[in-house]
Amino acid sequence: GVRVIGPQEIGSGNTGITDPVFDGNTVIGGTLFRNIAAPTLDGGGFGLTFQGINDNQFDEDELVSIGGNIEYDLGNLTASFDFTYSTADSFFANEVSNILPIVSLDGGIPGESNSLPATPVIADDQEVTFMINGVTSIPTLNFANDLTDLSLLRLSSFGAFPFENDDELFAYAGDFEYRFDKLFGFLASVEFGIRYSEREATQFRESTGFGLGNDAGFFQFADMPFTPIELTETNSSVECFSGAFADNGFPCFLVIEDPRELFESINGPVVLDQSAGFNVSDSFVINEDVIAGYFQFNIDTEIGGLPITGNIGLRIVNTDQSSINQANEEAGLGAIGQQFTEFLPSANIALAITDNDQIRLGGSRTFARPPITDLGAGVTVNTTQVTPIGVEGSGDDDEFFLVGGSSGNPFLDPIITNNFDISYEHYFPNGGIFTSAIFFKDIESVIFDDIVSGFDFEAEGLLPLIVDDPNFPAVSGFIGNFGGPANTGGGNLWGIELAYTQVFEFLPYPLDGLGVSANYTYIDSSIDVPPSVLTGEPLETEIPGFSEHIFNPTVFYDFKGFSNRVSFRYRSDFVSPQIGLSAQLPETDDELVVDYQASYAFPEDGPLSGVTLLFQGNNLTDEAVSTFFGHQGQIGTVQFFGRQFFFGLSYAF
Repeated sequence: GVRVIGPQEIGSGNTGITDPVFDGNTVIGGTLFRNIAAPTLDGGGFGLTFQGINDNQFDEDELVSIGGNIEYDLGNLTASFDFTYSTADSFFANEVSNILPIVSLDGGIPGESNSLPATPVIADDQEVTFMINGVTSIPTLNFANDLTDLSLLRLSSFGAFPFENDDELFAYAGDFEYRFDKLFGFLASVEFGIRYSEREATQFRESTGFGLGNDAGFFQFADMPFTPIELTETNSSVECFSGAFADNGFPCFLVIEDPRELFESINGPVVLDQSAGFNVSDSFVINEDVIAGYFQFNIDTEIGGLPITGNIGLRIVNTDQSSINQANEEAGLGAIGQQFTEFLPSANIALAITDNDQIRLGGSRTFARPPITDLGAGVTVNTTQVTPIGVEGSGDDDEFFLVGGSSGNPFLDPIITNNFDISYEHYFPNGGIFTSAIFFKDIESVIFDDIVSGFDFEAEGLLPLIVDDPNFPAVSGFIGNFGGPANTGGGNLWGIELAYTQVFEFLPYPLDGLGVSANYTYIDSSIDVPPSVLTGEPLETEIPGFSEHIFNPTVFYDFKGFSNRVSFRYRSDFVSPQIGLSAQLPETDDELVVDYQASYAFPEDGPLSGVTLLFQGNNLTDEAVSTFFGHQGQIGTVQFFGRQFFFGLSYAF
């Protein structure tokens, strides 16, 4: 596709704007232009640039899982034993390449040495008119430049950044249940058991280094190790947007069939290794050993003639988690991490007030583990934007470079919640059900991506990851942003849930196969975000990922082997944190997704007995997934994932 790069502050340097349209202090429309070729010496940077994106992402995964179970029934005692082994291997090859408009290879930078035969220069007179059209509409674009001009566009950078991930798990379990004949008049049985698991996850990172070439504005062209490669009708082709995208001005652009092959034909083979220090530090091993035990008392009794069933129990979980990256392992350092024990009580009681009505009460303490890769001790440091603060000749002897980095966190605590709920259930005589529930969660910890600004990479000992290249200029300090997952303060969540399912068998034939199933959830949530995250000040926000309103109605109809259902899935907007150049808290806009499914099962007494035909259509309205900042006028992203249609046939013997 195409990427438009511009400075955050428009109207300075070599990028200007005419007829701007504002939403607050954000530009959402206008004509952006530049009339100065790059590179420049006036501090304006590279400015407005049109960049062709030509990435290749290859992902191959293999999963093997083996399990076994043995169960003994010894009268009142039942015992079962489980064993599980699973392994997952993944190889992800991320190859990135960029196409830039290069006007010449003759323009050197005055006053600077250049070891290359020539210095590429980005074209001037670039111009685009744009308008953001809301959270559910495609923006309007009009490029004044031809983004398929073979006389101007060249392959300007190529990088290969593969990952190898392995995950291996051994797990063992033993469960026992002893049944009583109403011991003490209320105890039906007691259950107890033990779990033990060993898990090892590894990530191996190899790379060409920092990539080869320039992707428009993040470092000087003079540092390029190769000359931009000319594109022709033989090694590239023209592709175009279609439909509503084309109607809104999305342009045609160049596509390189095999960027790696083209790069290697000029510069020789790409050698993947770990010669760059950051590759070693970003490779790591995670170990997680868990031992857990539980006991549970199952209740079956009556109070005042009303049946009561339920259970009361306690689970105890001990976790030992640690991680080490390859650089520290080679240096003889030990793994880092923590060991902790959690006590997780729970109780559930069901009171049958009539034959068709029931009230349930529940309380529990639960926890969810962090994603396994968040626990990795890998450290990534990049120089995607290298900006000297001082200008040559200014008398400033110190040269600072803006860098970025991130790491995992082997000291992460799990997400812990204390939960309480009460529900009412009514069962209709023909099989339908109506339920209503109120729930509350006290949240002790949530995991956020934390960003620390003004991080001193040299003081923290990370400078070797940046300057492993002996030709990198000697500097006295590196300051930038450093991020990673962290536990935040607590919060709470409460809500109401209603559900209704009914087949209208009382309707006259053939409408007696009509039915409806629907559920609605209201959620109110808040979480405290520490000062170091996002804004630099304490912040209270909704819990990410939770919508205030969720409504899922389904209408279905069954008739003589035919089955049809239309489903609607609605959720209101919700907070969706993301990490870009800095940590941000955009919201994902509300969405309504419509799905349809139909099937036909041939009669059992016919020649096609056992055959069922299936048709399924998902996201029939091609609902957009959009994000915005603060309000819907300030758009983050608008994504369309398209409609999906499935046709199937099954045969049951």
